[in-house]
Amino acid sequence: MVYKVKDKIPYIILALAGGIVGGVAGYNIMSEVDKGENFLLAVIDIFVLVFIAYFIHIILHEAGHLLFGLISGYKFVSFRVGSIILVKEEGKYKFKRY
Repeated sequence: MVYKVKDKIPYIILALAGGIVGGVAGYNIMSEVDKGENFLLAVIDIFVLVFIAYFIHIILHEAGHLLFGLISGYKFVSFRVGSIILVKEEGKYKFKRY
């Protein structure tokens, strides 16, 4: 099978994005250390921010599925992120654990 360069462009873009994010994170960690911040605390800060950004990404992604499902005629049944689920029961919305 022959691969063309255009087939690899998405992977190149993802690799560049990962490199940029890693470089920015590393720069931020080292600049915090230069200011006298504890290295371990700076690393923990970065991991917390990435963790929060990851969940925001998941919520926005799933909200996109919900929005376009509603636009295309599907009815709302539930919206789940992790173990928290929003369910419509008897005309009311309720949060539950999955």
